Amino acid sequence: MALVIKGSSSGQVTVDVPAAAGTNTITVPAETGTVVSSTSIHGYTGQTLLSTTTLNSNGTSGTVIEFPLGYSHYKIVGHNLVVGTDAEEVDIQFSTSNFSADGGLESNFRFQQIENGTSEGQSATDDVLRLCTNMGNDATDNLFFEVNAFNLTNDNSKSYGGFGSTHYGHDGNLESYRYEVGFRSQSTGVFKFMKIFANNGTLTGTVLIFGIG
Repeated sequence: MALVIKGSSSGQVTVDVPAAAGTNTITVPAETGTVVSSTSIHGYTGQTLLSTTTLNSNGTSGTVIEFPLGYSHYKIVGHNLVVGTDAEEVDIQFSTSNFSADGGLESNFRFQQIENGTSEGQSATDDVLRLCTNMGNDATDNLFFEVNAFNLTNDNSKSYGGFGSTHYGHDGNLESYRYEVGFRSQSTGVFKFMKIFANNGTLTGTVLIFGIG
């Protein structure tokens, strides 16, 4: 049953529950305030799951994913990615078409070994966003990542960029590494396509795309 609350001068707000609601309790705090909604948190609209893609590619042909238009911020999440070749690199490219990679993309990463916290360094790459290097394909090796990308599709007169983090199993030695990545391109346009691939062999796993704002 819906509860309808009428405004003092016009309009109304309806509070509703599913038809099969179960037995649940919402506790109202004993204080004065304003209810926070998904459209009011930090000035962003709520996070919306836009797509879920199962990866099954071989080499640089990769898997192409299209971003639905209308968002200023996309969150790209990779879950349980596995490569078929030892000492592998996994990259992302962006494109205005399906598929001619943006040659203006520049990125870098800082890495640190998780087990000892001291084996660390940094490197830069052109034309790709690199998620890992020397990734292994041992039984327990996999890759997880979260990348935030801004202005890919909503302002084609300005450049795009972003940042994120990854962690993965390293080639052949039961070590693991974490990356902090950043990227930016001076290219302009509507970059509504991304491609994710392993450079030398197969790549499987799942990629989720969220839209924010």
